Amino acid sequence: MWPDLLWRIKLNLVCWKRKMVTRMVLTEVLAVTVSFSVAEASFRTLWELLTKTLWCVKKVVEVSGFVKPFEEWYNRSLIVRTHDLKTLVKLDKLLKSHDGPKVSLKYVGGLHMLLIFEDLEEMLQFKDFDLIVKVWFSWLEIWKGQSLHFERIAWLKIMGVPLHLVDIEIFDSVGRIFGKVVHASMMSKDVNDLTFDLVGDLVGDGERINRSVMLKWNDKKFKIWVSEELGDWVPDCTNDVEDWEEKVDISSKSGKRCLGGIYPLHRKLHVGCQSSGRGVEVRRAT
Repeated sequence: MWPDLLWRIKLNLVCWKRKMVTRMVLTEVLAVTVSFSVAEASFRTLWELLTKTLWCVKKVVEVSGFVKPFEEWYNRSLIVRTHDLKTLVKLDKLLKSHDGPKVSLKYVGGLHMLLIFEDLEEMLQFKDFDLIVKVWFSWLEIWKGQSLHFERIAWLKIMGVPLHLVDIEIFDSVGRIFGKVVHASMMSKDVNDLTFDLVGDLVGDGERINRSVMLKWNDKKFKIWVSEELGDWVPDCTNDVEDWEEKVDISSKSGKRCLGGIYPLHRKLHVGCQSSGRGVEVRRAT
């Protein structure tokens, strides 16, 4: 009996050690290949993430070193990252209100914008104008063809929150699971439809979000659903916004809500939205 028991204990220790070593290796690999912490993930989750990551990196397109798109913008444009979404969507108005230089604004994802200047001297003066630059931007650099890390704004529709838990902090907490909340919940007692809310997230992945989340309240659990709104959002501050003609409206019983203008998800009448209330207006490139 005792030899058999000792043998089983020894075997279990060997298996446990192998599993721990494998977990450490998976954690190290995933820490490099994914943008979020994996310290608390289960062994199965780590393995699925690794498999998914390795599958993604198998598909490779070789790009010639001679490819230099937009080379005419090199050294006469600035890559900037705004402090927040509010600054990003009204950047054109901010420039005009401060008699800023004439620039062309190109949205390049997340909170990043490319400012293309007509005059090199004006670009250098603007770059050194700390009184404005530090207030608007968290980061600024002359663009010489360098790459940026990928980020985008994802608008998350959160559904199924029980009535007694319909609260701004609940929606924001759900949003923080998937990324940094850059546009918080606008839920209030003035809203007629309490079945969902929208939160704007800054994410570093191109995959659309469509997940379920469990809310724990006291000794009860409630399943809710998070789905990303379809369509690619672009801030209205870009100069070529008039070229975005196709619009998709996702309406609810109480009206529309916009993903454009200065305040993308305001509960009342917005800039660029023809009706008040709830819903989504998403601009797509034709």
